[in-house]
Amino acid sequence: MLKKTADTVAKVFFTNKTKRRYIDYQKESTKAVLFSPEQIAIMTGSPDKRRKYFDSVLREFDIEYKKKLAHYETALRKRNKILEHHVSESQLRKEISFWNDYLAEQARYITAKREEYLNFLNRHTKIDNREFHIEYVRNEFTKERLTEKYDLELRVRKTMIGPQKDDFHVYQVRGKEKKNLQHYGSRSEQRLGMFWLKLDETLYIENQLKLRPILLLDDILSELDKKNKKLVIDLIQKYQTVITTTETELIDLAKMQKSLIKL
Repeated sequence: MLKKTADTVAKVFFTNKTKRRYIDYQKESTKAVLFSPEQIAIMTGSPDKRRKYFDSVLREFDIEYKKKLAHYETALRKRNKILEHHVSESQLRKEISFWNDYLAEQARYITAKREEYLNFLNRHTKIDNREFHIEYVRNEFTKERLTEKYDLELRVRKTMIGPQKDDFHVYQVRGKEKKNLQHYGSRSEQRLGMFWLKLDETLYIENQLKLRPILLLDDILSELDKKNKKLVIDLIQKYQTVITTTETELIDLAKMQKSLIKL
């Protein structure tokens, strides 16, 4: 609810009519995991889309990560401004020295937490008989790498290292072979890869909060063959799920209590 005072409007949070801190309210409120067709771009698009996805998951459960990420992004903009507008190299070294140390401190936490989450994903690699793997391509912010990239940064006048340049590669694994889904996956394989990430996100929420989130699946069944459609239906049966599809006959595959709304 909103609480008005003389000059401001404050948000006040309640659970069962009991006032709660925002962080406690967040933990106790019902969670939902969304899959939408647009999210396939996380699998196929630029590294920035993958970073934003993983940041959105981590920020939800780690207040310190949220703070460190915001501090890092602010400090990075300031460091880039100094690089962009510097006139004297000696003055530049003095001005960026503080930001180098500050960014390195924030980056260590960000990198560690991203790695921690990806290790979680790689402990839960299978959906049915399909196996996936994710690789963390780190771009660490360290004093050694700053020294290495210093001349390049002088030329381009921009920070060239750090977690803002991290990437994540998702693979489908078959025996000893790994297929990079971004570059070589079919649309069906990319969709299943994204579904794997979403199922593990759901499991992560369960582990963190000890409750099951609601699954919201928008048009997840398109571009899948019948076997993979049945696989998806089988995997979601232990969750309360809202699914949209134009193929209503597939709902009959779900051996669970269900209702159908036609629009």
